[in-house]
Amino acid sequence: MPEKHEFNWYTFLRDQNISEEKKAEKLADFISRFFNLCGDSERIKNLTVALMNTHRTLQQGFMRFIIFYLNEYAKLEYFDDRNKAAVNLAKKIAKFMEEDSDGCYLPLI
Repeated sequence: MPEKHEFNWYTFLRDQNISEEKKAEKLADFISRFFNLCGDSERIKNLTVALMNTHRTLQQGFMRFIIFYLNEYAKLEYFDDRNKAAVNLAKKIAKFMEEDSDGCYLPLI
């Protein structure tokens, strides 16, 4: 049986010889593959719980990513029935955030 080699995300993300764009592409591919199990709610629940158990500063950083992603996703002009509901929800959330007096400010502490 061949030996398994575990990918080391920490080393990969710290490697200065790899562009930030390449790192983002690799991470996006990994995340996409994680969610490619068509509605596996148990998998989503487990990931949610795991993220909620990380360091509080990391939780805030992840939420910052979520907010940025939703705002960008809401700007999509081309979509079809596969992501229409997600785009519409993102638009509603983005509108709410726009109307919020503090703009959903998430400081890095």
